[in-house]
Amino acid sequence: MDDIVEVEVNAGEGKSGEMDFMRKVRTRHNEAETGWRENYALGLDDIKHLNGEQWPQDILEERKGRPCLTINRLPGFVDQVVGDQRQNRPRIKVTPVDNKGDADIAEIMSGLIRNIENVSRADFAYDTALEHSVGSGIGYIRVLKDYAGDDTFDQDVSIKRVRNQFSILPDPQSSEPDGSDMRYCFAFDVISKDEFKARFPNAATLSGDEITTHQGMGYENWFLGDNIKIAEYWERKEVRKPIVQLSDGRVMDKVDTMPERLLAEGATIIRERMAVSYEVNQYIVNGHEILEGPKRWDGKYIPIVPVYGKELVVDGKRVLRGLVRFAKDSQRAYNYWRSIITETIALQPRAPYIMTANQVAGYEEIWRNANKKSYAYLPYNSTGEPLPQRNFPAPIPGGAFAEAQVAIDDMKATTGIYDASLGAKSNETSGKAIMVRQKEGDTATFVYIDNLTRAMQQVGRIIVDLIPKVYDTERIVRIINPDNVEANLPINKVGIVDGMEVIINDLTVGKYDVVIETGPSYTTQRQEAAEGTLRFMQTLPAQAQLMADIAAKNMDWPDADKISKRLKRAIPPHLLGPDEIDKDMQEPPPNPQMEADQMKMQLEIEKLRLEEQKMQADVMIEQEKIKIEIQKMELEKFKIESDIEKERIKSSAKINY
Repeated sequence: MDDIVEVEVNAGEGKSGEMDFMRKVRTRHNEAETGWRENYALGLDDIKHLNGEQWPQDILEERKGRPCLTINRLPGFVDQVVGDQRQNRPRIKVTPVDNKGDADIAEIMSGLIRNIENVSRADFAYDTALEHSVGSGIGYIRVLKDYAGDDTFDQDVSIKRVRNQFSILPDPQSSEPDGSDMRYCFAFDVISKDEFKARFPNAATLSGDEITTHQGMGYENWFLGDNIKIAEYWERKEVRKPIVQLSDGRVMDKVDTMPERLLAEGATIIRERMAVSYEVNQYIVNGHEILEGPKRWDGKYIPIVPVYGKELVVDGKRVLRGLVRFAKDSQRAYNYWRSIITETIALQPRAPYIMTANQVAGYEEIWRNANKKSYAYLPYNSTGEPLPQRNFPAPIPGGAFAEAQVAIDDMKATTGIYDASLGAKSNETSGKAIMVRQKEGDTATFVYIDNLTRAMQQVGRIIVDLIPKVYDTERIVRIINPDNVEANLPINKVGIVDGMEVIINDLTVGKYDVVIETGPSYTTQRQEAAEGTLRFMQTLPAQAQLMADIAAKNMDWPDADKISKRLKRAIPPHLLGPDEIDKDMQEPPPNPQMEADQMKMQLEIEKLRLEEQKMQADVMIEQEKIKIEIQKMELEKFKIESDIEKERIKSSAKINY
């Protein structure tokens, strides 16, 4: 647990409170920087290696003037993992978890989240976080909220990418794989002093002398020459609040419970307890002072979600790595042997000639350029000595090619991705065997995609936690259904149902959780369905007409829907289900008996509704009778206690007399 005293920054504490608060911020910054220093240093080296910076500087100096090739094979391995995820994107799905949650509302929330992902282009955030996770061992996803427009007070939620994963410093003591237990988190940006003054004109900027004076207090990590580090500082702390359960089953904050309203509604408090919740605040700081904030965040989680790579604990320290970490040595070896092979081949045309000086006397310039220019002949002086001849270098050792191949095999072994996964041909001939080989690589690297799904699940929880607070007024929202069809729905709308006032699509009631669905996207599923339907039609040609409309609907042709509807009209209506008959298809003639049955059913439903209203009224009457009886009993009790008190006073008076 944090041993620093929590300080609320408010007007009552003044400058002293802000100084104590900033002392805590600097201490936590140093704690986070120390905790993440090794992982970030290794991750940065991985990224540089992935970018092609693969030769150590001392070896480059040693080989100056000689080939130092970089044939970077590592991006192919990383792209394989990221490509698998892009083809089978995880999807966020909301589910109800209590008796007030509703499956239809959960589906609306799922559609709302799909629209949030679409509008904010969340696939950029997911892809970037996964690439960082695979490349350096850690990436991040952010959840933000902002006004829906410059002419409204309605807010929307968005999902954004973190372009530089090393600009985030989370709580190093967080142990949950999705970062849900973070106490604090920093998101940094480094700007020039001129830009700082323009953005924060009322801020006090420390000079170099002041930083030297405060040496050892953490200022030197914030003021970097002509630049200043500013940070979003997110703080999450535990708060306790009393909650009560009412006689009608409702649970609410005791502070928000109005006794007058409870009495008017006939409800009483039957239980109460202290509940543990969390409060999240955001500050903009520069290490010396608060530039903006605190701003209260509507949710209970810090809206920055880590996406980890593979995780180990070594000597009590968390070690994170990506796919690149253990393949770097193999890549260096491959570069070295390919450079040796290239150097040997490149020297062949430049092999020197062995001859005496007398043999080239008068022709020195021609022989000096013999390795640079293409001459029709090379003249020399016949002196009776052996003819001039070249001194060719030793042939390329066969071991160089073998070592280069071994380095390639080592890269495959350390990443777990082999030829079949990379698209290369192998000994397998059947499609099933090839798929099994490809699946081996998917299994070895599935941990990265699985960790992304955990992070996306936390993103979903953050949004579900925000929805009742952000989407809390009557408005029209756009949702996207699983088949990518958009729809506009009213939420939190007051309406009349059966003569009673209700809230339609109330997103503020009930508890909901998030699960992740994985597998091919809807488009891919539709393509697979089309191929499967066509194969099935070939197997059963006699029934092909009954499936033709479904096959056409799943095609990506222009006007495929129109073709599907025309084919469906050729199917006898009695072979279609009730939900398959389109509005534009001819409906069967009305059935008098069916209409009579429907009328009878409606009368029965109305009768049941009236009986239910009567039962509710009887229950209310019985409740009133019970209240009256309780009041009578309390009056009788009070009368008995009064009589007892009177007798006691009389007895006491007699004794004193």
